[in-house]
Amino acid sequence: MKVSKGRWSQYLILNSDPNITQYLLEVNLLTKQSLINYLNKYNNIEILPCYGHDSILIYSLGDDKYKVDGYKNSVIIKGIEHVYNYLQEKLLKPKKRYIIKPNLTIQAQHITVQQDPISSEWKTSSNNYNEIAGRISYKLEKIFTDCTTIVIKIIHDKKGKPWITDVTIHPLFSKWSQYQIFKASKKESYLIPVTEILTYESLFNLLEKFKQVIIKPCFSQWGLGIAQITIKENNAYEIHTERTKHELVGQDCVFEFLQTNFLLKNRYLIQQKIPLALIDGSIFDVRILIQWDSKNNEWVITGKLAKIAHDGYLITNMAKELLPLDIALELASIKNIENKISQVSKDMAKQLKENFKDIKIIGFDLGIDLHGNIWFIEANFKPDIYMFYMYDKTMHEQIMKALIAYK
Repeated sequence: MKVSKGRWSQYLILNSDPNITQYLLEVNLLTKQSLINYLNKYNNIEILPCYGHDSILIYSLGDDKYKVDGYKNSVIIKGIEHVYNYLQEKLLKPKKRYIIKPNLTIQAQHITVQQDPISSEWKTSSNNYNEIAGRISYKLEKIFTDCTTIVIKIIHDKKGKPWITDVTIHPLFSKWSQYQIFKASKKESYLIPVTEILTYESLFNLLEKFKQVIIKPCFSQWGLGIAQITIKENNAYEIHTERTKHELVGQDCVFEFLQTNFLLKNRYLIQQKIPLALIDGSIFDVRILIQWDSKNNEWVITGKLAKIAHDGYLITNMAKELLPLDIALELASIKNIENKISQVSKDMAKQLKENFKDIKIIGFDLGIDLHGNIWFIEANFKPDIYMFYMYDKTMHEQIMKALIAYK
């Protein structure tokens, strides 16, 4: 019988192991009665969908008043019943199940556990919690056989005891899974930006180090939800989304803005900003389409182009122009690199296929910096083929023929 990967199913699976149960926060399905019970028992709670990350935070303010934080929305409500009615009318989606749990406002640590594709052993990103992380990984692996990257969110109470507050299974299309794979390979032919799961601590540590960072959702396509953050003078910060810029003062103010406008909607990563090369003052990146030829057991590049960003935009997804790769490199004064880009794409595709055997097509986004270094940005497993139709109908036709021939 197929088991759901939702939070409630995961909790029941983990709670069946006494060695894990002792570290689990109290979790239940959201009902009117469970909301009343939790708000009477805890000062702060979090509500999460069984699938997804539309997080809702509820804080007890005393005198039967509660602050409810939803995505881009914050209200103060008097009375638990009114809180429940507000959730039903404004924040909860019909036919969707939610869990409820205490929200301990303590700095969290994220432990990533990655399965080695050859040995099948689980390796943690930290020397701490190896036993807990190992138990969780092997427990979930027995149920979810395609589980290869797991992130465990851990906090400590005042006595120092660790508590597991959330467990996330990251599939191949998760940017965090991809980063783990390429980070482990330690190839020298391309670079990967320093990347961490976005927390208060990682945000300001990386800003202090790089002065400018990018935040992006773990699970998204088409450049949705990406923002750039720049540290400025006098404890000021600039947050740039699409063409809109916000200037905020103070770390707490910045993180509260990110929580309200980004983090309650999705899980986020933070990366150093790649110093992309420019064409006429606009950044560009490279899209390589590569397809698996099962008859000859090899990866074949069937499409390549350069995407030029609109003026003032952070990303190239809504490109103002598509150019042949060789022309773009010439305009950016970058020489003798096109063959290396092709070889890097094939190497990365091989690495991904070692971990996930069923991949047949990948759209790689690669960055080129001012020094001609190649940077991995992300891999798309349902790539936009239509852009090749807009760029070159003959190339698009060859891609479509390969989709049939390489089945």
